[in-house]
Amino acid sequence: MRRLLVLVAVPALFGAAFAGDPGSLPNQKPEYGYCGPFVPLAAFSDHATGNTTVSFRVNDDGSVQDIAVTRSAGRGDLDQAAVACASTWRYTPATKDGKPVAMPWQQNIPWYPPKPHICSAKTANVEANGVTGLTFTIATNGRPENVQVVRSSGSATLDDLAVLCSRNWRYKPAIKDDKAVEAPWNVDVQWGTPSPPVVIGGIDHPACRTSAKPDELMGIDGHTQVSFLLVGGMMIDLRIAHSSGSEALDRAALACVGHRQYRETVAVPFRAYRDTITIDWRHPRTDAPPAPNPTAM
Repeated sequence: MRRLLVLVAVPALFGAAFAGDPGSLPNQKPEYGYCGPFVPLAAFSDHATGNTTVSFRVNDDGSVQDIAVTRSAGRGDLDQAAVACASTWRYTPATKDGKPVAMPWQQNIPWYPPKPHICSAKTANVEANGVTGLTFTIATNGRPENVQVVRSSGSATLDDLAVLCSRNWRYKPAIKDDKAVEAPWNVDVQWGTPSPPVVIGGIDHPACRTSAKPDELMGIDGHTQVSFLLVGGMMIDLRIAHSSGSEALDRAALACVGHRQYRETVAVPFRAYRDTITIDWRHPRTDAPPAPNPTAM
């Protein structure tokens, strides 16, 4: 149902194209480029902003290598996150005389972590426990409208507080045909101990459908474990917890897991939920549908 964007990666031309040649330039595949989950926890907690520019080589098969930071965001952890994210990108390679060719390229990554939704139960004078499920429409101005309780926490006071809290939330509206449109939305307001996250999409990403050939699995583990934190439904601090032994498969695992989408959760008190996903490259994941992507602000 959603994608909470932490940043947008903006391509920039690196060097001159093939002058006088009708060939094409590299073009990032639309399924790649999203770097929000790579934001480190410390940078997220500090609401850090900045821009990292990375240069790299787009190979004739569309893969990326020789990544280097050419302009720092002013924080080493954000620059390292930029390099890790760029390693997962894939391009339609440049062409010359009708054939794919390698080419140097660069891309700018601006970091603008959003503020997650938070509700406080301190003024409710009741024990904060349970989950209030809300449904509403995100209007074209980004405001929740027609908010309704579809799952009660067991406390009418907390349910009313959740509805009241939702009036302060703002979203970037869904876009269709380059125009803002209304979109239905669901949010869980957690009162007390957070419940396990609910996946609602994103594991149909092309990297999730990558399966290793038998000869590629020889001498390696064949399993990649990726860990991350969920904060209010937003994925951050994405990293390799256990390597398969193959750099290419580990990069595919990061790209795959980084596109998973979770139901938006408002945690009270505000907590992060650590999760780990294991990908067996003998049996890739392909079982999730795509989802629309309004963005919390």
